[in-house]
Amino acid sequence: MSSKQYDVAQICTSGHVINLSCNRQPADCTKFCSLCGSPTIKECPSCKAPIRGDAYVSSVIAVTSLDGVERSIKVIKDYVVPAFCPDCGNPYPWTNSFLISAEKIVDMADDLSPEQKQQLKETFPNLLIDKPESKYSALVASKLIHEIKSMGKNILIEMLKENIPMKLFELMQLD
Repeated sequence: MSSKQYDVAQICTSGHVINLSCNRQPADCTKFCSLCGSPTIKECPSCKAPIRGDAYVSSVIAVTSLDGVERSIKVIKDYVVPAFCPDCGNPYPWTNSFLISAEKIVDMADDLSPEQKQQLKETFPNLLIDKPESKYSALVASKLIHEIKSMGKNILIEMLKENIPMKLFELMQLD
């Protein structure tokens, strides 16, 4: 019987993955991101829980290949940078940065009324994760974003494409 365990991930405060296996490959950790220069973290700033990295199986699964050599198998799914800490529920720094930046762009959209701007801003947290309210939020956001005519619209769309689950982005029909 095997039990799934996770290594610790290191991610910069802007959301770039630095190392998914800090315990097994500590030499790959850095203090700052080589892409943007932001400081890196390995734990939630709010509760200090480690950021979940690579999944691995603690017991050895042996498979004999055609050449007669016994090897262990390690299966890792594609890693998705988490938006929220699974231990305390607070947003990670890169999530906060996205929310703040997206709200500032919405504030610059002269095509929207103050009420529409507020309504659009309120959709962003639900768009970051797939939950029952997310599809409704995607519909509301899509409708309001289509009202924007200024260049901020394209920047906002690009930010959403980079930060929300692809199936929600596709529902919004913003491309």
